[in-house]
Amino acid sequence: MARTGLQSLRTTLLSRSVPPSVRPEDEHRVHLGVPSIAGSAGSVSPTLSHQPSEQIPMLQVVRTAQTDDLGEIIDILAESSAWLRSKGIVQWPERFSPDQLLPTLDAGDLFVVDDGSALAATVTLQWSDPMFWGDRTDAGFLHRMGVRRSHAGLGIEIMQWASAQVLARGRRYLCLDCLSTNHRLRQYYEDHGYSVIGELAGPTGHAHSVAHGSWTAILYEKALNPE
Repeated sequence: MARTGLQSLRTTLLSRSVPPSVRPEDEHRVHLGVPSIAGSAGSVSPTLSHQPSEQIPMLQVVRTAQTDDLGEIIDILAESSAWLRSKGIVQWPERFSPDQLLPTLDAGDLFVVDDGSALAATVTLQWSDPMFWGDRTDAGFLHRMGVRRSHAGLGIEIMQWASAQVLARGRRYLCLDCLSTNHRLRQYYEDHGYSVIGELAGPTGHAHSVAHGSWTAILYEKALNPE
């Protein structure tokens, strides 16, 4: 499918059915514009700025993850986790297992950013999240955003993409959580319009609990306004 025919980041996803000639994963493909200013925040975890060593391509594509992407997604998250640990932030396990990601992949909630030659980033966007958010139906829920260091600077654009998907669903809020001890990430979210609405003991079955024991999550939401 030619990428020139895909929607831009700021347009609503097509609501019509997908022609038989289009692969299922192409239904969700949208263009993602990348900021051209080096050093913009929003990399593996958008807590620290990073100046990329090479020019970032000006156009990325967000698409639904497929089974064949799983190994590369795990690699991206492992790279993210290692970089965060180098900054003294223990956010994730050193390496996610396939079983931890398969439920979101099977549900169509796991996404990748494809630069045309390799995967640059991954993010999970769910439409229900009872573990953290109960029975809320007015929001989208963002998890596990990881960006390769070679593509640092995509985090803000990914969050904008997620906001557009939430509005396209007729919902009003983008919600996320982070470790209560990750003060730099918390400040980043608050600087970008997210409000603290609660605190929650980390669920025992969560990947972070399995890897690191007890923890506390801060719950954030951002009210979205249609353009």
